[in-house]
Amino acid sequence: MHDGVFKLTIPCVTCNASGINDEGLKEVFEGVDVKTWLTGKVSDVVDESLLTEAVVQIPIFNRIRELDKRDMMAVYECLEKNK
Repeated sequence: MHDGVFKLTIPCVTCNASGINDEGLKEVFEGVDVKTWLTGKVSDVVDESLLTEAVVQIPIFNRIRELDKRDMMAVYECLEKNK
């Protein structure tokens, strides 16, 4: 738990339900509301100047093991670009 938000809650892949009520989804965690953490894209939380086109549509909540090879390489290249 961190500020009342369980960071490992994973939304349902079918209905996007997270088990977090509307009030909880509006809570802000590290400057971003919980709903965005759960359902947003990388472009919703990372400054545009740091992004590459290939990473903007990757869901924030994807785990590394859920990324395909193309997305993994895009993340790697973005990180290398911004060293």
